[in-house]
Amino acid sequence: CEEARPGYYVPGLGASEGTPCPAGKYNNQYGMTSDLACQWAEAGHSVPVLTKVSSGAYHSCAILDDGSVSCWGMNDNGQLGDGTRDSSLEPQKASMPMGRNAIEISAGSYHTCTLLDDGSVRCWGSNAFGQLGDGTTIERTTPITVDLGSGVSAIGVSSGESHTCAVLTDNRVKCWGLNANGQIGDGTTTDRHIPAYSSLGGTGALRVSAGSFHTCAITVDRNVMCWGENWNGQLGDSSNVDRDTPVEVSIPSNSSAVSIDSGAFHTCLGMNDGTMFCWGYNAHGQLGNGGTLDSNSPLASALSPDLLLMEVEVGLFHSCGLFDSGEVACWGDNSYGQLGDGTQTAHSTPEVIILSTNATSITVGHRHTCMILDDASLKCWGANEYGQVGDGGSTNSNTPQDIDLGHGSKDQVPCERGTYQPLPEKTTCILASRGFMVPDSGQTEQTGCSPGYYSSLKGQRACVPAARGFYVSENQATSQTQCPAGQSTLSEASTFFDDCFADFDGDGVPDQIDEDDDNDGVPDVNDYDPLDPEVSFDSDGDRIPDSIDTDDDNDGVNDTEDPFPNDQNEWEDFDGDGVGDNSDDDDDGDGRPDSFDVFPNDPNEWADADGDGWGNNVDPDDDNDGRCDDTTYHITDQYGALVSNRGPDLDGDGAPDCLTSAKGDEFPLDANETDDTDGDSIGNNQDTDCDGDGWLNPVPCNRQGSGENGTDAFPLEADKWSDSDGDGFADQGSNLDAFPDDPSEWLDTDGDSVGNNADVCPYEFGISSQDADFMQTLALPGNDLGCPIQTLIGDEIIEDGVEETEDGAFEGGGDSLDFDGDGISDVEDDDDDGDGIPDLEDGVLGDEKWSKDPFRPFSGETWAILAVSVAFIGVIAYRAAGWKKRGMANIRSRRIRIQ
Repeated sequence: CEEARPGYYVPGLGASEGTPCPAGKYNNQYGMTSDLACQWAEAGHSVPVLTKVSSGAYHSCAILDDGSVSCWGMNDNGQLGDGTRDSSLEPQKASMPMGRNAIEISAGSYHTCTLLDDGSVRCWGSNAFGQLGDGTTIERTTPITVDLGSGVSAIGVSSGESHTCAVLTDNRVKCWGLNANGQIGDGTTTDRHIPAYSSLGGTGALRVSAGSFHTCAITVDRNVMCWGENWNGQLGDSSNVDRDTPVEVSIPSNSSAVSIDSGAFHTCLGMNDGTMFCWGYNAHGQLGNGGTLDSNSPLASALSPDLLLMEVEVGLFHSCGLFDSGEVACWGDNSYGQLGDGTQTAHSTPEVIILSTNATSITVGHRHTCMILDDASLKCWGANEYGQVGDGGSTNSNTPQDIDLGHGSKDQVPCERGTYQPLPEKTTCILASRGFMVPDSGQTEQTGCSPGYYSSLKGQRACVPAARGFYVSENQATSQTQCPAGQSTLSEASTFFDDCFADFDGDGVPDQIDEDDDNDGVPDVNDYDPLDPEVSFDSDGDRIPDSIDTDDDNDGVNDTEDPFPNDQNEWEDFDGDGVGDNSDDDDDGDGRPDSFDVFPNDPNEWADADGDGWGNNVDPDDDNDGRCDDTTYHITDQYGALVSNRGPDLDGDGAPDCLTSAKGDEFPLDANETDDTDGDSIGNNQDTDCDGDGWLNPVPCNRQGSGENGTDAFPLEADKWSDSDGDGFADQGSNLDAFPDDPSEWLDTDGDSVGNNADVCPYEFGISSQDADFMQTLALPGNDLGCPIQTLIGDEIIEDGVEETEDGAFEGGGDSLDFDGDGISDVEDDDDDGDGIPDLEDGVLGDEKWSKDPFRPFSGETWAILAVSVAFIGVIAYRAAGWKKRGMANIRSRRIRIQ
């Protein structure tokens, strides 16, 4: 058998478990057999059994006085922390790390987190959105360490629906988990699986509370900030707009915030003066103001004057408060008996619950409530379908039920700093009263605040020094006294009225040490009237304060028009750079010193090359040479023809300022130059080789050279330089002269070696001097120089008298050929065959007309008679004259056939 553990005893035989010591007693030894071994706590100590309790949606957890944790209720997500997913109707020990004690606990909707005594945070349960803060979304049935960061510790923790927040030792806040509504407060709506800093700015937090989808915090200066979902106005910023960074809540009170809790859709705040404010969803009266209308700004709750709030807790649709009298009141929805008043009737104002003794702590879940009493007992009530009440059953209860934690205390617990206990045998310690403090733990009495200090809150570890402008003259003061209007103190912790001195500007610094008595921003030593914030300077010494002087610097320029009303040497600042024009090296701010700026007050102009008064940036002809600087004004039609040769007319006199050119002005600042054909930066008016082809030209090169002795006949065309025949067409380059030695010809379009000027058919290949029998061919009727050969029937005739010489030439040819022997060469003869029909008509007037044959124009019948006659005569002659035997002159005839 095992020995009874400390905190327990076993009085008889056959026991299956030890009996816990009664509440308020402890036993620090093993194997005790009687309750006589259980001792009462000494003065300055207590045996509380449990120290903290927290309720989630459908479960609850408590910290016991040995630092262990017990949980009960729903466990579908492992939120009880016992390593299972089995729900429990009564408390079960959570699996906590060895050697560590829990000091804070917060049950979220489906997960739980606890703060340990080493400053670390452990969480367990649902982790679908990373609300356990371990960098994963893995559900945990036992506690897992939250990754707060290297060397980072926490002083408080709060669990919401699906996110968690912690206050760190430096008072900064980190949150993690679901962030769809900005409830993390980091300026995004991105879920965080590891803690991220909330953007509280330079303000730290004393306490943080995570609601379902929003978060609120009490700052170090005891103001309130909220962030996240705001559909029902639960942020209290007078809007219904979600916020992904904290916004300050304006509380209509002169007191400071001490307790805050964020519920599902509403928020409540407890003030130091015992008053309470709530805001958000109010359909069930959960704001406690007597109504059921939602509010997006704080509303004062209807508390009885004798009820001074110490702590407030809110759930889904109901709220509860703990008062300094030890009483508890609840309000809002009561469908499940969660108000604990024995009914199921909702209340829109706080209703006090009847208790046998005083309460020391409360917690509110979705629809159930729990509290710790000063006799070390735990009571819960409300919805209980998952055993969240913890009484061993699953029946809803509308009155507080005792919860058996099954825990025996093994030690007495020293009273914490801020609490004391003068009597032995107590289960709780007493909070230090207002006006008192308890600086150390285990104390049996509280210490009153001395003059100069006060304490307006219960449970304080130290008294607060009177602020500057206040004093505290009595002992055990609960507040500080403000100096009369217009007075302040020299330092903090002042103790008497005589410590108040004149403070004209009310800034809390007495005038005798204030360097600016009227707080006008001008040191007293430079202030014309140090006690008048409207009168500071008299810059010009005219004994008229600048505040009423229309010309403070007496420079003759009215202050309303003077950008330097206190500087007599400056009155204009054209470029607005804060430097007056009189001392500004660049008045117009165009980057050019005024000494080099022709237009010192025009930021768009600085040079005027031609001195015409128009700056180069706007002047279309900077050098005034008549040529436009660019091609902007050169507009042509679809065929490339210049539409208008009129440039811009800046002065509107109707005369263009410059001549438009497709090339523009290559030298816009040189009136003597406009073009630079070869791009060598030497203008054509000075360049000895304008086209860069190596052939020199006259200067200026708009004059052509002769092309002789190396001079360039074409100074503006790089691929041309000589013109042998002087006809204006180059011997080389594009469109070169086809007849470089013939000044009368330069083109041969059809390539027949006949220049276009002499070519009758310049676009058709034709007869030229290069052809064989050129003159004979040209002599034929219908043929012209440069035209295709015209062949006519009958042109194939024997030309007698034309003899071929030994070198192949023909005697009688050339210009002397005269077919009809009329003394006119055929070239000049209009009727070569003398038939009376001009050559131009001969052979083209019909089938009966032919050229170069005076007989061909006869009719067919005539030709037949002639043919018969010739044949007959021939036969007779042959026979008669002996034709065959007759010697003939050795004349060879040649038939010319025109192919």
